[in-house]
Amino acid sequence: MTKRPPGRTEASPAIPAGRPESAPSPPVDVFISYSRRDHAIAEKLRELLENEGWDVWWDQDLYAGATWEEMLLDELARCKAVVVLWSQHAVKSGWVLQEASSALSERKLVPCVLDASRPPPPYDTLQFALLTGWTGGSEHPELPKLFDGLTRLAAPSRIDLVRPGFDTEFLGAEIGLPVIPGVGDEFPYLHFSVIMNPGRRLAWYVAYGIEPQGFVPERPFTWSPDPTLSRQFQPVNEHFLGTGFDRGHLAAPNSVAWGEQRQAAIAIRQAFYWTNTSPQAPQVDRRSWASLEDFERLMASESGTCGASMIYTRNVPGLTDA
Repeated sequence: MTKRPPGRTEASPAIPAGRPESAPSPPVDVFISYSRRDHAIAEKLRELLENEGWDVWWDQDLYAGATWEEMLLDELARCKAVVVLWSQHAVKSGWVLQEASSALSERKLVPCVLDASRPPPPYDTLQFALLTGWTGGSEHPELPKLFDGLTRLAAPSRIDLVRPGFDTEFLGAEIGLPVIPGVGDEFPYLHFSVIMNPGRRLAWYVAYGIEPQGFVPERPFTWSPDPTLSRQFQPVNEHFLGTGFDRGHLAAPNSVAWGEQRQAAIAIRQAFYWTNTSPQAPQVDRRSWASLEDFERLMASESGTCGASMIYTRNVPGLTDA
């Protein structure tokens, strides 16, 4: 990993009087501004945003031989959104203050607060994601607020890399998605797709491929909204409270968590989006449906690399899980 170039200090940003012209390159989605003492948490945020499909730039992307002040300011000017990580260290950083000022003037500032400190004026009056206690996981309750703020400024430009969706030729032969008797939208994820019924806030069905598993990451055990879809078209936890129904997965996390370690981690996180849930009677969700999920993974394991392909529904009226 490239180290921070010598010469950049926390106190005094040096703005060059002029910069030579260079070949234009596509703007990145997100620029992360942070104090070097918050490097560890900034790196975790970069990884999380990239896993959600955003193209992220931070100063670790500076390469050897680059005129780092020029490159940094170019990226700051060209990016679509700037996430500022405010902390007790950041409020004393001349560079963070400079980057925040630029982002605010261009109306592309998305502020976060990492600790008990407050941003200095005029940033203290802005709405921010309060990430106090965040250690880098994807389950913090304020992360959806951060994702919402970013999505308004910059839709994830690399979403196809982390959300290719169900492969209709997964088994070698074309297996098309079923026709639905109404309005629906496909929401592609890694190794699976959910076909949503926007009026019901539930899926028509889910389609996914399974391969033998290598590394299976730890389940996050926390549901969260899909940041690319408006909340009004997704179920929320309140829809399940007091109903007696389980929050049943459509595509089981362990069924789609295959491939390389990073792929498995992305897929299992996406399996915990609210779009991939359905109200289920506990005796069905925990017994017969769980047994079916175990059986399909066994099929994939026994078939080797060819895997298995599943299309299931839990939400279409008139159909049952049997």
